[in-house]
Amino acid sequence: MKKFFIFVCVCAVLSASCGKSAPPPEPADTSDTANLSEPANPSEPADLTNPPDAANPASPSFSERLSALEPYETRSEIIDYYFPEEGGLSEFVPADYGRLYPFRAAASSGGGYYDAFYGLMTADGKIVVDGVYGDVAFYDADDGYYILRTTSSPDGLPDSFETETTVIAADGKYMTGPHPGWAVEPAGDYLVRVIDNSFIRFIDIRSGDVVSSGEYESFYVGGVGIYYRSLDGGDDISRLPEGAEVELLPDGRLGVYIKYNPETYPQIQLGTWHQGCNVVCELSENIFVRAAYEDVVAITDKSGELYWRSGASVYIDGHFLKVDDEVFDLEMNELPGFDTFTRITDSLYAFRLKDSDGGSFEVRDIKTGKNIRVYSETWFGHAIMITPERFFSDGLIYDMDGNSERVFPENATYYKADGDLLLVSTNVTGLYTATGEEILPIKYKALSSLGDGLYSVSIDNYMGVINEKGEWLVKIDMLKFRD
Repeated sequence: MKKFFIFVCVCAVLSASCGKSAPPPEPADTSDTANLSEPANPSEPADLTNPPDAANPASPSFSERLSALEPYETRSEIIDYYFPEEGGLSEFVPADYGRLYPFRAAASSGGGYYDAFYGLMTADGKIVVDGVYGDVAFYDADDGYYILRTTSSPDGLPDSFETETTVIAADGKYMTGPHPGWAVEPAGDYLVRVIDNSFIRFIDIRSGDVVSSGEYESFYVGGVGIYYRSLDGGDDISRLPEGAEVELLPDGRLGVYIKYNPETYPQIQLGTWHQGCNVVCELSENIFVRAAYEDVVAITDKSGELYWRSGASVYIDGHFLKVDDEVFDLEMNELPGFDTFTRITDSLYAFRLKDSDGGSFEVRDIKTGKNIRVYSETWFGHAIMITPERFFSDGLIYDMDGNSERVFPENATYYKADGDLLLVSTNVTGLYTATGEEILPIKYKALSSLGDGLYSVSIDNYMGVINEKGEWLVKIDMLKFRD
């Protein structure tokens, strides 16, 4: 059962109802009383317990100021339920709702930390289920699915939690679950992977059936990889980069071989966490990255001759790689003067200059050969592509001829939103087009896209959902907390 605590500010005024001023009291009879704000006798000192206001000798009395106050208005919300007779539902009920959207619907501050809980709403702001989900992930298959996680403490103990996961179609027509397990994620082919400690299950989101279960080994390559051995006789299922192969080595370790292809799998990171696995990535015909259980990364040719050995990691993205603080191409030719890089598009890369102040960087188009220097005091990773030859960074729009135009404030950060829209953030956030046209002003404490022109926001002690006109579809008082 979900509870809300509402903290209401109670105003104490001299009236029978909060919000209405009491009539001023009748003036006291002072005919026989000396005016204590002035000396009765010029030779005697004045009573300064209530001195006159020197700046405004005719300042109004308390009763006059009280009667002039605006009427008190209570905090208001905008909440509309899909099932108004039920109010907010704590469990999802499958139905044809049209596209559903997850949004922050409640907050918790218990245990010394802050957390958010998510609900589901229709496109016109009708709440289908209240804030009962601790996490929501989107599964891009068919018309879309949502993976919803709930966490509860059935016996009331703070260290005793049960986590369950439900999968629903994005239009609400279908659901499966809840399934127990603390980690759930898409696994391809209409499967979700549910991990509970060292046990793993694969569930078909269309039927809810567990198609396989067992134990697994994990490794690190472009993220956490999983090699799964079924305990019920089913086929092994692996979570691998595209083009990877898995085998068990004679010594019992897990061997993973990846033929790197920047077109189909542009990003791989080989770190030092391999849990007894041996990972080999073929960058080109004669360049191999080998990450072994000794917690080292080596780059060799086909014969095994060593190019580089590192205790850190190798980061590969598109056509370049970073080893420690050096940048190379896929043939291990060094790009001197750069310590790291980021890929803006398939052909446009930003390389950070070594020993530069802030995030000064060089942008290169590897197809046309054009390059320009950008001097910035912010992290170069905020470079965002707008058109094939125009990119955005640190409040400026650049073209590859070196021309720039300022369209946003300095010292702001920028993030992609829907289409060519940008989230522009200082201490608060707004929404703009790439040419500087304001869609939503920079005033929201939190602002994130839900898709289709809807945004989850927090502002002025409220949270909820607005559209691109700034109109509230759902408005929830943040003084409500989930127990």
